[in-house]
Amino acid sequence: MLRARVLGCAALVLLAWSLPPLLCAASAAPTAQSGARPGAPLGELPAALTRRPEDLPGAEPERWARFFDPAAQAEIGRSLAPGTLDGMTFAQAAYGQGLFVPALETLHQVLTREPDFPPAWLVAGATYWRLRRYGDAVHAYGRFLAVAPNQVARTHGMGHALYGLGRFADAREHYQRVLAEVTDRAEIWRGLALAELRLGNGEAALGHLDRVLELSPDDGDALTWRAETLLELERFDDALAEAERAAALAPGDPRPRWIAMESLFALGRDDEAEQRQSDWRRLDRFASQRRAIEARLLLEPRQPLLARQLVQNAVDVGDRGLVRAALERLRGAGTTASFHCETSQFALETWLSLGADQEARVAALDIERRCASDASAWQRLALYWSVLGDADRAAEAQRRYLQLTGKGH
Repeated sequence: MLRARVLGCAALVLLAWSLPPLLCAASAAPTAQSGARPGAPLGELPAALTRRPEDLPGAEPERWARFFDPAAQAEIGRSLAPGTLDGMTFAQAAYGQGLFVPALETLHQVLTREPDFPPAWLVAGATYWRLRRYGDAVHAYGRFLAVAPNQVARTHGMGHALYGLGRFADAREHYQRVLAEVTDRAEIWRGLALAELRLGNGEAALGHLDRVLELSPDDGDALTWRAETLLELERFDDALAEAERAAALAPGDPRPRWIAMESLFALGRDDEAEQRQSDWRRLDRFASQRRAIEARLLLEPRQPLLARQLVQNAVDVGDRGLVRAALERLRGAGTTASFHCETSQFALETWLSLGADQEARVAALDIERRCASDASAWQRLALYWSVLGDADRAAEAQRRYLQLTGKGH
């Protein structure tokens, strides 16, 4: 009954580390915006993905033995090849903006200059994982641990990659190593739970998912996996209850409806099961569309029209969490001030269409910050604040509109 899946969106890898001081001190470092170039056309593999990490040169691990010792930072910084720190700063910025291919290209350059440079391998592991290159991610994390064996706490992404390869026992072992150092990260406990579930250890998985929910009580994804685990254990009433809770937290996710459907059929409540089946099929169609859009945005995130389609998909299923995430993706699809002003106005319209007053108010405040010289934006804001009954903000927005259009004299 359990279908193979890679880790869900809530298990996205986080770098989980602070850059050592020497990496934060690079002067005149480029930004990801200034150095990133468009990805390859659809269907053509970017150059960064045709080079395997195994092909990158190696060096003496002993050189980096003191890298994470603060007392050694200045000495190590002086010994680095020119361009290493600037390249690393760019790669970090690109990764943070979802520009994974440019990040990887730069990391390859850094590692060619400085083989086995620990931060480069760590970020490379995370980047390969985000690009779904799980084998390459495992290799990159392995290279990091070869030169920084005491830094396993930073490598939970290796567990995610091992899981993605179907190496569930290895993933479990790695998560356990990380949890020996870090115990308060929900995504690590989730990864361990899913590895146990795939290995047939449902009771152990439930215990780990309980820990996830202690750390993140409103985690709909964890509730969904808990419901699926209960379904596997044939605890159908419990599975149904958890699935209904998960559906309330994540109304756009088809999985809770599927679990509820299976549970209801098992309980002999066929009429209710058929209703859940109808809901599941409808939501699954939207989920398939989302996956297709996200796959296209993975290699080239700077596609605003496609990102807007992702927002509309989330609006259509009425899932505010998905809407929030899609709007964030849209925000990353452009770089100019006018684009961000336009996106903030689009966000306001989106939240208003959902009747989400609190989120709409946040978007309106964002427009005030981003659209300082856009007269039409201030005109819309004046109307919006007036409807909300905020007379002071409405008057200020109207004043700014008149000032910008020259009608206030």
